[in-house]
Amino acid sequence: MLGWSVLTVAAILGSSQKTAGARDWIVGDPAVRFVEGTTSPRIDPLGRWSGRVAISVRCTIEADGSLDACAVIEESEPRRLSHRSARSGVQAMRLQLGEGGPRPGDTLTVEAVVSRP
Repeated sequence: MLGWSVLTVAAILGSSQKTAGARDWIVGDPAVRFVEGTTSPRIDPLGRWSGRVAISVRCTIEADGSLDACAVIEESEPRRLSHRSARSGVQAMRLQLGEGGPRPGDTLTVEAVVSRP
């Protein structure tokens, strides 16, 4: 059986093209909160390998707290994780929007670490 587990989901600061006044958010910021029931993204491994691999996905925050226009921006080990599952898994996450927090048009970069025995 090929196992996988997401060890860490964190948002990291990243550079991107953005509109004036837009911000890039990090998970450690107290204003970044996820809607109850939001889970870590499932990211499918490609091929046979073992160890830990990280992948970062950046998305635009929409008016309803959903994430859109997600793109893989970094990988610790190329061609070990499915970009499609990473993008769709992160895009399924939802943020709580509020005063002083993330706004539509801002970006959030999610880093997921997948470990296999």
